[in-house]
Amino acid sequence: MYAPPGMPRWQHRLLLDLACNPNATVEEIATACGYKLSSCVAYLNAMSRAGLIDVAHNEDDCGRLPSTYRLTDEGEALFEEIVTADAALERLSRQRRRRQRQ
Repeated sequence: MYAPPGMPRWQHRLLLDLACNPNATVEEIATACGYKLSSCVAYLNAMSRAGLIDVAHNEDDCGRLPSTYRLTDEGEALFEEIVTADAALERLSRQRRRRQRQ
């Protein structure tokens, strides 16, 4: 899938995962993306500071406070940009393949 120029791969990957799995825990995100937990926490913190995600603290049965993450409106808009650009690139690629076959 298309990644905007200058966007780190980790940010792109986490953005896509959170778009598909809103309110995921850091453990779920790290597992889905194949990152170490400590790396994933650092990446999520950076995305939170950039205004792309919100962090919610939810109390579970054990009294711990697991954090869940979701895209902000800004993060959703960036995801939509990526999806739109990816669709445009796919159309161009199909057109190019058709021309090559002719």
